[in-house]
Amino acid sequence: MKIYISYAPQDSSELKLLELVGFLENEDRIDRVYYWERDTKEEQEFEEYMEDGVNACDIILVFCTGESKKTESLQKEINIAKQNKKRIIPIFTRFENIAKSIRDNRGLKFDRKSFKDLRGFYKFCGEIYYLMTEENASYIKKWHFYISHSWKEMHTQVVNDLVDLLKSKGYYVWYDKLEWSNKLGDWKTVVVREIRGSVNFLPVLCYEYFNSQAYYELKKALKFKDAVNIIPIRLKSIDEDFLKSQELGEEIINLTTIPWKIYEGDVESLLEHIMAVIEQQYNKYLFTKH
Repeated sequence: MKIYISYAPQDSSELKLLELVGFLENEDRIDRVYYWERDTKEEQEFEEYMEDGVNACDIILVFCTGESKKTESLQKEINIAKQNKKRIIPIFTRFENIAKSIRDNRGLKFDRKSFKDLRGFYKFCGEIYYLMTEENASYIKKWHFYISHSWKEMHTQVVNDLVDLLKSKGYYVWYDKLEWSNKLGDWKTVVVREIRGSVNFLPVLCYEYFNSQAYYELKKALKFKDAVNIIPIRLKSIDEDFLKSQELGEEIINLTTIPWKIYEGDVESLLEHIMAVIEQQYNKYLFTKH
């Protein structure tokens, strides 16, 4: 697989693109990454490099920022890619920075804050790699976490505190109490779109959950489990015997769940366990070669 990087040179240092290129080229499934600032030859014009690279690649990663939005070359690269039916993946900080011609393409939203430490940067690299190599690739990933919960649950404060903690750390969170609006469309349509637009799906399980609309969300998420990382969180009342008695109990048990006894309502501890599960999921390409 060959990758072409489309970007604004002004962003290359802050976005650590050279390091990203090194990460990707260290993966077995990637043969080459086309990156102008490294590959350029004195006698080769950018236009020639652009046409050669986009034509030769399988996927073009388009870094959509305020700077790249101003460049003429970005749209040229997109046009060449479209003409040659290449897969185009927008990588963006703000949706409005994505070129209109590729806003329907599945992409990855990221926060520049994630580059402040090495682990955050490698997580970002892993998400890009995962997006490029997974087969189900038709939705833009807008959310780091989708929170699925029953509105009647007795431990609402745990959910609210978890959402606040995730947001305070710079993660994008779909939480219906904050995001939902009738203007978004039919509820079931919105649920499917936002689940598929999330990297991680966190169902907060209690007795009420299995008799609520949230259970529909979990059923849908399980259908997309190859594209969405599902991490069930068990509240105090939920044990394995109860899960086994539910329609999808065995399927839930086969996932890596977080039981109440290992966090006991402490959301800081809960988040540590969530991130440990995520790290384990990404481990095969995040933390083994760097």
